[in-house]
Amino acid sequence: MTPSPGCSLEARTTTGDNTGSRWAAWNRAKELGLPKQALWYAAWPAALMNELGRYREARDLATSAIANIPGSSEMYYERARAYHALGRSDLALEDLKLAAKFAPYHPRFREAVAEYTGKSWPRED
Repeated sequence: MTPSPGCSLEARTTTGDNTGSRWAAWNRAKELGLPKQALWYAAWPAALMNELGRYREARDLATSAIANIPGSSEMYYERARAYHALGRSDLALEDLKLAAKFAPYHPRFREAVAEYTGKSWPRED
């Protein structure tokens, strides 16, 4: 798959990646009963679901994490990727803007908003 310019919202898969082992680790963490907080400090569970094409699960994981950590820019970004894949561009754009709001210094979020809207993200000077 040829990536789109910028930081495309498409889920990208590559041959030889370790997606299967990450999925196994995620399931094992849940089996061990790790506290939810331990599973939400990183956005990788939702990112993994997006990579696997499990967009509803990615959306649900990110939504649950956002309820616990409302300022998580990475989770808003992952939920935007899921919404985009599910055909909800309105909600995807809303979450991209929130990701950029919570982490305005992060070029990936600013680029994603610009790519999605066709407009540059306004700088706050």
